Amino acid sequence: MPWGGRTHVGRDGWAEFFGDLGATLEPEAFEPEEYLAQGDRVVALGNYRFRAKAIGKSFSSQWAMAWRFRDGKPVDCRVFEDTDTQAKAVRG
Repeated sequence: MPWGGRTHVGRDGWAEFFGDLGATLEPEAFEPEEYLAQGDRVVALGNYRFRAKAIGKSFSSQWAMAWRFRDGKPVDCRVFEDTDTQAKAVRG
């Protein structure tokens, strides 16, 4: 995946991440289901479905996002998802 294996830092990093994502995948559903919060940390759990633009194949996965905040602003986010399913959909 074009965005995988890299650390995206700051606003420019997020812009790069979403640019790569949008060039490769079209969102069909993004459904947060549960939030767990303690102190400056929030974990969000959910499901998504995307369509790989190059071949038109859709796939879905559960995901978890672990966020850390400072002064009400996000300073770290780690995403856990089924990258094998993503890669297979993009490759065909």
